[in-house]
Amino acid sequence: MKQAIQLPQYSDTNEFVPPGGVEIVTLDKATNLLADGACPEDYTAAFLDGTAPTDTCDHTGVGGEDHRNILQKIFGTGKPSN
Repeated sequence: MKQAIQLPQYSDTNEFVPPGGVEIVTLDKATNLLADGACPEDYTAAFLDGTAPTDTCDHTGVGGEDHRNILQKIFGTGKPSN
């Protein structure tokens, strides 16, 4: 991409604007839940409206919460925290 934007026909780059029906959210890398101030590393992801995670990450370890990512929970892999 760095080489491509140096070409005149691709040099006019703009910030990504999601189309209607798509929302951009910030997720925690460890849990793939919505990032908040307690999340040390995060990333942005696009979701169809209504399909983004609604829970926020929790790195406090209080209450024996399960910090596996969504795929680990669906497929029953990884070790849930206690």
